[in-house]
Amino acid sequence: MISRLVGQFKMLFPDLIKLYIPSLLLLVSIALASLITDTRISNFTRDPAAIFKANPLFGFLSNTGVIVWTLTIGITFFSTTLLSKEKKEGTHRSFLFYGGMFTALLLIDDLFMLHDRIIPYFFGVKENITLPIYALIALVYVIKFRTLILETDFLLLLIAFIFFGCSIVVDLSQEYASHIHIYGHHIFEDGFKFLGIVGWFGYFFRTCFLTIARYRHHASHHNEFKEKSV
Repeated sequence: MISRLVGQFKMLFPDLIKLYIPSLLLLVSIALASLITDTRISNFTRDPAAIFKANPLFGFLSNTGVIVWTLTIGITFFSTTLLSKEKKEGTHRSFLFYGGMFTALLLIDDLFMLHDRIIPYFFGVKENITLPIYALIALVYVIKFRTLILETDFLLLLIAFIFFGCSIVVDLSQEYASHIHIYGHHIFEDGFKFLGIVGWFGYFFRTCFLTIARYRHHASHHNEFKEKSV
């Protein structure tokens, strides 16, 4: 038992470094931020609902959206890792990797309200500038991988973009056309965004699944050919 643990420790040591050094640096950063800003450290570590003694269901849809973003990132990066040794899948690997990176950006923006609060406060850049930048990144991504996208079931991706667009339209209509009052506009703004996130997840889930299935199919045929040739 002990010898196995020692053996696993030696084998997994590089992975343990990759896992826990960044995590420890994050904890140190939180402690430093608490000291520098004279803010209680619990404000950085505890759940917001616990800090403000609020109903834990507050922000339910937003939190669920964050979970779906996270699932998308996990699926794309996991698939990228599986395809890392397959040269023929280089374009698919890049497509999924950059898709995961862009999703990570959207997740961070959504979770920490980057374009709403952080970027305007610290950099003075309003959301009417930040959002077009995000849209430009998405456009560049689609143009770069347009050939590959057209080979996938891109209807889900198109639906996601439509819902994201509807959410932005509702948001801007309340900000720049306040005389146009939409009753319960948050269910539309946040609801459209959530439906967009779901479509985004569905597209990448299906694309990753079919890509990995095709890769495994080709790999099995290649192995069969090698066995027959031997």
